Amino acid sequence: MYKLFKNRHIAHYLRYKNLMKLLIMIFLLSANCMAAQCENVSVTTATKALNFLKKLDSSQEIFIVDEYCEACLDYIPKPILVNSIKLIKDKRTNRASIEINKNKVDMAYIYVDGDNLAKMIGCHTYAVSNSIY
Repeated sequence: MYKLFKNRHIAHYLRYKNLMKLLIMIFLLSANCMAAQCENVSVTTATKALNFLKKLDSSQEIFIVDEYCEACLDYIPKPILVNSIKLIKDKRTNRASIEINKNKVDMAYIYVDGDNLAKMIGCHTYAVSNSIY
């Protein structure tokens, strides 16, 4: 009888262990949702994005970009009325990021006139469409 109890205990432990592995894996995969793919990039890449955005901003009276994360199962793009665009440099790492309206943005999830900003400036992304239209 002790042997039977011991084996049952091991079987329950193994099921619990497999369940925990599954839950941890799901958590880690879901953590990639809105992961910073192109948030902190090289200064050259960020400058390229800044110049591109400022050029479009100056040519339009009202400048709107869309924020959309396909992998996060966003239902529709979120329009952002652009009031300010700024480059933020991190001198320690020689990296930079873009701020739109004083909020740091991940360029992988920003679309300009329907086209993905990260892909336009050459930042490598995954699970991101070239266009939302």
